[in-house]
Amino acid sequence: MKQYHLAINVLVCAVLLSVSAGCAFVVGGSAVAAGTYVYIEGQTLGTYETDVPNAFRASVAACEELGIPVIKERKAETDGEVQGKYNGERVVITMKQVTDTQTEISVRVGLIGNEASARRIHGVIQNKL
Repeated sequence: MKQYHLAINVLVCAVLLSVSAGCAFVVGGSAVAAGTYVYIEGQTLGTYETDVPNAFRASVAACEELGIPVIKERKAETDGEVQGKYNGERVVITMKQVTDTQTEISVRVGLIGNEASARRIHGVIQNKL
């Protein structure tokens, strides 16, 4: 009898976990638009409620705060890029306008991506916005 109840409990947990996994994906998708970021293919991506000029200023300010020397800047009305060096690795921060009020910011550290460093930089950018 105990084994029967254990099997039922395991089955119920498995069903609940599979159902809630889909909800977590939807909630995670909403969080990205709210200002958090995800790590995909060697870079962090986040969408923020800001325009490109403010995203650019926040990116440069984050580099200054973290001691990242900026070696190249490119700024346009709807996109921009900041490049620097962080712990010997190349840093590329790109931003592009998604809507009138939203900008996507991408951070890549190193050739194949350094998730911990990229998330740290993204966190400082987010605090500067």
